[in-house]
Amino acid sequence: MNNEENKDLAQHKDEVAKVAPNASNEDVSNENTQEISSEVSVNPDNVSVETVAVDNVSVEILAEKQAEEAHNDAPADTHKDYSHLSKEEILALVAHLHTEKSDKTEKTDKVLSNNEIQKNYNLIRQIKPVFDEIVNHERAEELKKFIAEGGVEMDFHFHQDETTKKFYNVAGDVRKKHHANIQNAENNKAKNLKAKQDLLETLRNIISGQETESTLQQVKQLQKDWKAVGEVPQANSNELWKSYTALMDIYYSNVGISRELKELDQKKNLDTKIEICQKAEALATVSNERFRNAIKELNILHEEYKHVGPVPKEDKEPLWERFKIASDVLYARKREIDEVQRGEILVNLNKKIAVLDRILPFKTYQGATIKEWNETTQDVLAIQKEWDTTGFVPREKAAEVTKNFWAGLKTFFKNKSDFFAKLDAVRQENLDKKTALCVKVEELVANVTPQTTEETAKILKKLQDEWKTIGAVPEKQRNTIYDRFKAGLDKFFEARRNQLDSKDVEFKGNLDAKNEVITRIEALDPAQLAGVNGEELISKFIAEFKAIGFVPIKLKEKVQEKFHEALTAMIAKIEGISANEKDGLAVNMEIRLAGGDGSVRSLERKEEAVRKRIFELEDEISTLNNNLGFFANSKNANEMKATFDERIKAATKDLENFKKQLKQIRTAIK
Repeated sequence: MNNEENKDLAQHKDEVAKVAPNASNEDVSNENTQEISSEVSVNPDNVSVETVAVDNVSVEILAEKQAEEAHNDAPADTHKDYSHLSKEEILALVAHLHTEKSDKTEKTDKVLSNNEIQKNYNLIRQIKPVFDEIVNHERAEELKKFIAEGGVEMDFHFHQDETTKKFYNVAGDVRKKHHANIQNAENNKAKNLKAKQDLLETLRNIISGQETESTLQQVKQLQKDWKAVGEVPQANSNELWKSYTALMDIYYSNVGISRELKELDQKKNLDTKIEICQKAEALATVSNERFRNAIKELNILHEEYKHVGPVPKEDKEPLWERFKIASDVLYARKREIDEVQRGEILVNLNKKIAVLDRILPFKTYQGATIKEWNETTQDVLAIQKEWDTTGFVPREKAAEVTKNFWAGLKTFFKNKSDFFAKLDAVRQENLDKKTALCVKVEELVANVTPQTTEETAKILKKLQDEWKTIGAVPEKQRNTIYDRFKAGLDKFFEARRNQLDSKDVEFKGNLDAKNEVITRIEALDPAQLAGVNGEELISKFIAEFKAIGFVPIKLKEKVQEKFHEALTAMIAKIEGISANEKDGLAVNMEIRLAGGDGSVRSLERKEEAVRKRIFELEDEISTLNNNLGFFANSKNANEMKATFDERIKAATKDLENFKKQLKQIRTAIK
């Protein structure tokens, strides 16, 4: 192979890199490239050039091969996104990767190829972070609930469900097989290294020994054996290759092989390479459906061509040119197909971006009602369906647009889930509140007496108002809880109506009797009140008024207020007593009235007024006592002193009366 062939091969390498740019990234290791290069047979006419050129071919073949495998293993347009799947859906995708052994009969694991093991491992590597995220979220929620219920974080233990356990068992099994496969490959490389070292030693012995008629056959067999040996450690690859090519160079240059045998060998190699060229030319006519397989077959032909021995010098370049042209035809057709597909996926990309723009606003959607959420969900699902029906997109853009779309979709459904979770919590809380009200109603109705009927009615009406302020309850319990509450109220108010019907006549007579007492009090004049004991008279009227039974509930407060006003007016009409004494009678009246009703509001107001008057009198007495000292040297000191003493005595008497009233009021309030 001359320098022109070397340039052609280098050009093929560049073209393949452009057509399948992903074929030479992380899937293509340096070790693979070096090992393929080390297995190329030597051209005795031009060892160094042939070696470089074949290295270029190996890179080209490897690039095409890796691109083809990537295409067959997964769609060329996108890396699959699993972020929208549930745990159960993820487990369903990977469950078949795990082979469990029964306790009764052990089942032999299916023998997997290296590609299958690697494919399974790649799937687990891609899908496990999604599963981990779901599990971490579940753990965080359980921990939050555990702490909310009074637990301490250091005491928390997360219990995995069966789905989680099964997934991690599958992942562990796949990872174990992958590691075992790697270890096995390393062991095989060590064995292959020893095998190639032994072949090199055999080749050295052939070169150093005496040439015989069988020497050429030994070398040909050694070449086949060398080709059959698999990969070796990368650190030893180049050194082995250099030793192999150098020894082959020495053999073909220095060993005096018979011309007839050499020409026969080259003719056989020529026939083999012609057959390879014919196969490559036939591949150009395959259908589009079989085209990917055609590229694979071409890669295999390149491998075969590389390992066929030397051909007659005059046929070498024409033969290579023929093989190169056949390869170029397939590469050109591949570029055309890829170009058409690239145009289609660019159109799909624009469609998906348009769909993505429509889903993103739903990330921040917050519905206020169930109806709003359900209606919006239908819109979102329609957008998702449109996304699913859109075809493949460029690989370099697929991950980004897919991630953004599913992030928007997941956020919407998470917000919806949060809304319904909060709604369920609030409704359950409302149910608890309404249940508590039902219990209160039932207890009140069970313990009501004729004497507490009206007070119970007031309480029940307040409970009705409270019921109205409580929001909705879970739909399944709505009618049940309402019927329970209504039944309690109906039972009470039906009994109350029956009771009121029988009491109406009695209550009306009591009202007339109380109005008659009030009329008699209002008719009293000062002359009739002269010399009476005010406290006894007030007590008499209050006792008479309270002895009369119930009045209609709507008129109760009005008649009581009218009675209070009549007594107050009567006290004002009493002559011959001081204002303080009248205040005392008023306090006594308030105390007696409060004692019967249980109401202390008027007494509290009176207490405040009395307390204020006490402070004023104490201040006045203190001021008068301080001022006495100023009259010691005055001409009219005795007269002034007597006046101040009288004022102090009067204030002190009033103070005692008010303190007495305050004591009475406090006692009544207690």
